[in-house]
Amino acid sequence: TLCLYLVECSEICAVKAAFQTAILYVESGLGLLVEEGRDDHWTKSNYPVLVRAYLQLAKMKLACGQVEDAHTSCDAVMDHATTLKDRIPAVQLHIQLLMVESRYPEALECAIQSLDELEEALPQHGGTEEIIDREIHKLRNILNAKDNHELLHPPKMTDKKTLDIMSMLGSLTEI
Repeated sequence: TLCLYLVECSEICAVKAAFQTAILYVESGLGLLVEEGRDDHWTKSNYPVLVRAYLQLAKMKLACGQVEDAHTSCDAVMDHATTLKDRIPAVQLHIQLLMVESRYPEALECAIQSLDELEEALPQHGGTEEIIDREIHKLRNILNAKDNHELLHPPKMTDKKTLDIMSMLGSLTEI
C-alpha cells in the first residue's frame, strides 16, 4: 500500500538522520489510514503497517525531542498490540521515553513488568550474589569447553524471545 511505501521512505530518511523529513513521510502515510479522532483504523489488514508506522513515528519524535508526541505514538502501539512480539519494541521505546524524562522508577517498573511477561522474572528474595556467582560459574564452564574459533565466530542469535529478554535486561543497566 501507499502507506507502507511512505513508512519505508521514512525509515530511509531516518538512516540518513533526516528525522523531520522522516516524520513528514510517516505522518503522510498514517494520514491515509487514520481519520482524526477515530480509532477504528486498527483493522486486521492495517495492523502490521500501523504498528510499524507508529513505532517509526515515536522514534522520530523522540529523536527530535518531541517527547509527548513520541509517547502518544508509542501508546498507540502498546494499546493495540495483539502479540508480545509487537508489544516489546513499544515497551522498549516507552522505557527510553521515561528515562529521557528522568522517570527512572517508572522505567524500572516497566522493564521488570516486561521481563515478567517474557517469563524472565528477577529474583524476589536475597541471595542475588549467589545466583550471580552460580551463573558466572556455568558461563565459565561453557566457555572453557569451546575452542578459540567458536568463541571468535559465535552463531547469530535468532531466538526472538531471548533477544527481547537480553534487550530488556540491557535497559535495566541504563536505568
